[in-house]
Amino acid sequence: MKNFMKNYYNFIKEGIFNKNKNASIKIGDYVIPVNFDGLTDKQEKFLKSSDSFLVNDITTKETTNFIDIGYSIPLKMSRFEPVNSPYDNKVLFLQFNFKLKTHGEEDVDNYFRGYESSSDLFPELIHEKSPKTRVDFCRYSEVYKLKDGYYVNNTKITDYNFIFFGFMAKYTNLATLLTNYVVRNNIPHMKYETYDYLHNKAYQFDLLDNLGYPYIPSVMTTKLTRNLLDNIEEFGYPLIVKDVYLDRGEGVFKINNLVELKEFFNSNERLMLIQKFIPNDGEWRVITIKNKVQLIARKDSIEDVNKLNIDDRKSKKGNLPHEVISMCEDISKHLFSDIVGFDIIQDLTDKKYYVIETNASPDFVMFSIVTNVSIPEKIVDYIIKNMK
Repeated sequence: MKNFMKNYYNFIKEGIFNKNKNASIKIGDYVIPVNFDGLTDKQEKFLKSSDSFLVNDITTKETTNFIDIGYSIPLKMSRFEPVNSPYDNKVLFLQFNFKLKTHGEEDVDNYFRGYESSSDLFPELIHEKSPKTRVDFCRYSEVYKLKDGYYVNNTKITDYNFIFFGFMAKYTNLATLLTNYVVRNNIPHMKYETYDYLHNKAYQFDLLDNLGYPYIPSVMTTKLTRNLLDNIEEFGYPLIVKDVYLDRGEGVFKINNLVELKEFFNSNERLMLIQKFIPNDGEWRVITIKNKVQLIARKDSIEDVNKLNIDDRKSKKGNLPHEVISMCEDISKHLFSDIVGFDIIQDLTDKKYYVIETNASPDFVMFSIVTNVSIPEKIVDYIIKNMK
């Protein structure tokens, strides 16, 4: 980060080193490197990437003590001096380290600072707006429970001022325990993605149907029956068939007639949505954060419905009627994720708007760039405003 070396020298100038230079370093202490001799370029780059480091563990080999500060290997304790904590607040991101893909769009507003990973971007954004806030990126696998509560890297979860729950579907059991725990302890938090059993189109179909919002006319089944075929006849052909457990354009098929439909289900054993084909000239991507629409992008129409990866299609800033915006905001209140992506289409025949699907972990990089709305900054603003 750009200001870390400046902060390092400020620490020395302001005398925040512990007075006792020989004080032993303990787990949970903050340390700062004072000796870079003999380090590799990679090691030195890591030690200059932060203004201080939290000691996660201590090991001894022969007569030498080593400390774990998040690098791939422990480093000699003698390279470090303990410092008083420079932080007033702590923010924890769990399982939120992912590649920042621009899909060919140039980041002219420098929203993503040239970084390739979210774990590089978000600490810098938070540090710029709240310099005395420490940001930890950890995995669910690093969380453990003791008698007095949950910990990560020897820090008690309740010591954090804000917790961001990242991709939860693969870690549903632990994520359920942790989200319940932070609610009981009144820790401000935000959720990206959702539990595994809610992370599918079947849940979305059922929810929107019960809420009474316009969802594409659909039936859901693993096999064809006479009664189901009678209902499908009202849709006409072509039909769209979607695997309820896949997203981002995967598992989507166009069916042109009854023969193709029967052939498809003869070899299918998965739960599928069969939907009416809605003629349209493109789609809209809407992103809500904490039940407020933050971004609307207009996406090009496609010729081949079997290649429906929306993130690879050209997009630009878009607009939608107030009633559609209100619909997305209300639906988001009934979803578990705090950051939701909606795909919306308009029927060219009757001009009615439909929700194609919702996404509990929407890709926001390319859409931020083309709409001039920085979703990372919106997330950071919310975190800083709501820290305990």
